[in-house]
Amino acid sequence: MNLGEFQKAHADFDKANRLDLMQPKFWHAKGLAYEAESMLDPKNIRQDLQEKALEMFQKAIEVADNFMGSRFHLGLMFHRLTRFDKA
Repeated sequence: MNLGEFQKAHADFDKANRLDLMQPKFWHAKGLAYEAESMLDPKNIRQDLQEKALEMFQKAIEVADNFMGSRFHLGLMFHRLTRFDKA
């Protein structure tokens, strides 16, 4: 993900999730990848990828309600999507 190879990162995170669906950090990492990928072009921010990031952060919280990293990023994503009532 840090190299900008998002398709490979998504594949890696999918594999990790298949190995352990109850590990919130894998869902969170996939959300971070979608979040970063969504903002590659600041003039054309990909809302579809931001929605996927939301889903991944929510899944991490479903797995572990106290996973603060995902709670933080979920709030950021809601804010970016101007869903202030949820942020």
